[in-house]
Amino acid sequence: MNSASPARSRPSRPLPTFLVLLAVACAMVLGLLAFAGPAALWAALAQARPGWLAAAACAHLLATVLRAARLHRLLDRAVPPLRVFLVANTGNMLNSLVPLRAGEFCMAYLFARDLPGGGGQALAKVIADRILDLAAVMLLFGTTVLFFPPGSGANVGLGRAAMLCGAALAAAAPCLYILVRFRAPFLRVLRFLARPLGPGRWAALEARLHAGLDGLDVLLRPGPCLRLMAASLGIWAAIALCYRFAMNALSIPPSLTAPVLAMSFTAVGLLAMATPAGIGTTHGAIVMALHLCGVPLDQSLAFALVYHALSTSLNVLLGLVSARVLGFRPGALLRLAARRQDDGGGDAAGRAAAGRAMPSSNQE
Repeated sequence: MNSASPARSRPSRPLPTFLVLLAVACAMVLGLLAFAGPAALWAALAQARPGWLAAAACAHLLATVLRAARLHRLLDRAVPPLRVFLVANTGNMLNSLVPLRAGEFCMAYLFARDLPGGGGQALAKVIADRILDLAAVMLLFGTTVLFFPPGSGANVGLGRAAMLCGAALAAAAPCLYILVRFRAPFLRVLRFLARPLGPGRWAALEARLHAGLDGLDVLLRPGPCLRLMAASLGIWAAIALCYRFAMNALSIPPSLTAPVLAMSFTAVGLLAMATPAGIGTTHGAIVMALHLCGVPLDQSLAFALVYHALSTSLNVLLGLVSARVLGFRPGALLRLAARRQDDGGGDAAGRAAAGRAMPSSNQE
């Protein structure tokens, strides 16, 4: 009985981090607003055309469906497609509202009871999903830099960034292969470092690590990996189309590079600094990218505000509906997200948390 009380107090610990990140995010937005003229910004927002915004919403929904289909394949089709779609929407909603990528850990908790490897395998599958996203964004960014106007002063910096992305992708593949295929020396080192935990706790941790490394194995099989990579490029092409349609809504001049550059900067910005709901980070990344493409500050900030509001609203709406169908209450989701650091999506913790949050009518 006494051992349960510390676990109940853990969800309150991320609150100071959340408040600090929220303050930083608000400061970033206020800083951007200080540089933009209020009259010009309002004029840019007022000219938004609903038809193009509807098209952007459709492109966003298409990308959401495609991402769920890719995750279903990553899970080896062991989970029903509808459940994958609902859980993915729930995770996206949490990522859109809570900092520190809580949605990924929540998804691992929810998938833990569906997979034979438990939470370790589920978390590895979610990580593989995000690795594919990052690789696709890097490839699209590197390709887009080739078409960037040669007279621009940003060419040198963007070219170096593209070369860095290429080097990272080239180095990641052999490192992942060595880690998965030659795991024994890696686990021996961890076993030595984990001696203070005791043999019982290390055995449970080692089982999760094996399940996690097995979950990443799909990225080392050429056929499935190429198909998943092609699907990832299609997903991010749909997201770039969403950016382009939203730009059309604000009459930003057509450009091949602007939507992909804004999308790439946003993805990297959210990885570097995960603020609540992407506030500040998303806006700053988009304004910086569009500034490099010659878009005025007022139009850039107006687009950032419109796109962020559109994407976040859709993610939250889909997440609320999905959570309702799954049988979750918002409070249960937030408690589940707050436990994201406990055991890293571990097997027993994941199954227990999913079982407690799910009503009895939804238990399998």
